[in-house]
Amino acid sequence: MNQFDQIVESVAAFLREQKYAASTVCAHKKCYSELRTHLTEAGLGYSFETALDWIKQGSERWGRRKSANYRHFIVHLDDMDRLGGIPAYHLSHHFPPFTRLSGTIAKELGMFLDSIETENMRENMRMRCSNFLLFLQDRGVSSVAETTYSHIRQFLDEDSHKTRKSKDVFECAARRLMAFHHRELGISIGLSYACNKQMSPHIQPPAEMPDSSIEEVARLRSESLGFPLAKYHDAIDGYLECLKKHLYSKNVIKHAKRTCRLLYLFFDMHGTGYSLELGLLWLSELKPALGSGWKQTRRTLMQFNQYATLGDITPEKVYRYKDTSLLRLPRWCVDKITEYLELRRKEGLTKSSIDMCRSSCVRFCTFLVAQGVSSFHDIEASHLVLFNLSDPHETAEGKSAYNVRIRMFLEYLEEGVLSDKPMLHKALQCQCADKERVTVVFNEDEMSRIAAFCRRSAAPYELRQSAMVLLGLRMGLRASDIINLKFADINWAKQTISIVQTKTLKALSLPLPVEVANSLYRYVRDGRPRSESPFLFIHHRVPFGKLGKGACGQAIHAILGENTHGGFHTTRRTFATNLLRAGVGVNTIIDSLGHSTDDTVNEYLSLDEGRMRLCAMSLAKAGIPLKGGLSL
Repeated sequence: MNQFDQIVESVAAFLREQKYAASTVCAHKKCYSELRTHLTEAGLGYSFETALDWIKQGSERWGRRKSANYRHFIVHLDDMDRLGGIPAYHLSHHFPPFTRLSGTIAKELGMFLDSIETENMRENMRMRCSNFLLFLQDRGVSSVAETTYSHIRQFLDEDSHKTRKSKDVFECAARRLMAFHHRELGISIGLSYACNKQMSPHIQPPAEMPDSSIEEVARLRSESLGFPLAKYHDAIDGYLECLKKHLYSKNVIKHAKRTCRLLYLFFDMHGTGYSLELGLLWLSELKPALGSGWKQTRRTLMQFNQYATLGDITPEKVYRYKDTSLLRLPRWCVDKITEYLELRRKEGLTKSSIDMCRSSCVRFCTFLVAQGVSSFHDIEASHLVLFNLSDPHETAEGKSAYNVRIRMFLEYLEEGVLSDKPMLHKALQCQCADKERVTVVFNEDEMSRIAAFCRRSAAPYELRQSAMVLLGLRMGLRASDIINLKFADINWAKQTISIVQTKTLKALSLPLPVEVANSLYRYVRDGRPRSESPFLFIHHRVPFGKLGKGACGQAIHAILGENTHGGFHTTRRTFATNLLRAGVGVNTIIDSLGHSTDDTVNEYLSLDEGRMRLCAMSLAKAGIPLKGGLSL
């Protein structure tokens, strides 16, 4: 078998000299190794006929492709044995594509291969890139610099492989080749970005856009050139680093990178620079192809524009894409509402209060416009009466809350444009009948379920929910005060929490129970994301901003279920009721709740059943005679 081994080595050396890929050489040697094992086990010597018999025996097990390849390899072995070489006509089935490259394009491949350090990688890249370059050469491209986006798209559509992984490998090689010649020949880096089957369907060449969009691009082109494409490309890396700095997830950063590169292709194909208007035009054309992900793409465009303008982003910023209900009103409404809201803002109203004022005024003015009113001078008392009758609300309290704010807006107008109607606001009713509410507190079963949840909580969301609920249940804090709680408000050494209440703006200092302190510590240590936010409770996703008040209600529903009676404020009522039942004085309870009077505390007295029984009066003393009945 020594002669057989020598022939095998000769075939391998010949293939290497002809610049065949290492994978092709390995495939030959694998075939010859299997043949040698077969001959040794069968006690046979090598001959072309015995090799063909071996292939015939194994063809049913191997399949058609492997059998055909092995047959070619045996022919190569026989040629080397008989002729001392392999003739060209027997190489046609495996003739390497790079040998067909000519002129400049072959030199450009050589330049790229010279930049690769390892021999194996160089040979692999030679085969993979040759397929791509041969495709270009067959379509009349004589240099990489002549490549267009149309060539790239056509290559990705027509280049077929047995597996997706194999296709990805060849696309990656094409990307590396084009990126290299971006640096060496100055071709567009977009040609490298385009060598990606995931991006190819979203490339928007001018030929596929409607005439109206082409005209809009032409209109915006000159303005966009003030932000050159090269500057936009450099800004992409800075924007992605900014996302990392703000701790965005890998998926968000990956999506942002893909969006920015797709937009680069759009700008490059249309010969423009960067502008947000062009980006939004691109998005409008691409929206159907993006599916449900178009909103995230839109936010990326807005966020990048903020970075390009300011050099940083504000993760908590809410971007507005449509006119608000206020801006849809006539100018005579918008101007006065805006003036009024600015006045209330200067008076120190919170954002939520101003939002309520805006909503009330917009609702009222929308009604006026629908009634044909064209100026505040035209408002009559009949309009206010009709508005009150037709304005829908679920509760009388909700209706009253809106009407109170509308009356205040009317009073503001009466100081100016409605000065001739100083009493007009009184035509709008804003009162509702008082009603008694049944005070709801948690029962023993619900308290047990809350305690069990707090004990077993381990996930970040659970730790946050436990801490918020215990602050309400053990300290009586309102939801608004909990979500505004800051690290600076907690004095761990003195075991106290000191805040200024959001609702009353009065200072409140409370002792920090051990159970609550432990829960807060566990949340900060094991659940809270790394963030420089001064607020204790934050979102667990970027931008890690302060939670909304609704998070407290969601926490109690997560523990007790959606159908539980009462909301988060029930924790505060339960706290006060438990203090009463424990014999704590009313004044102490008032101080603990941060109240200034005992009006609210009196509501809880009826829940102290033990002491209420001590106050029972006889029917005779109450003046209620009792006659009849049974005498026991």
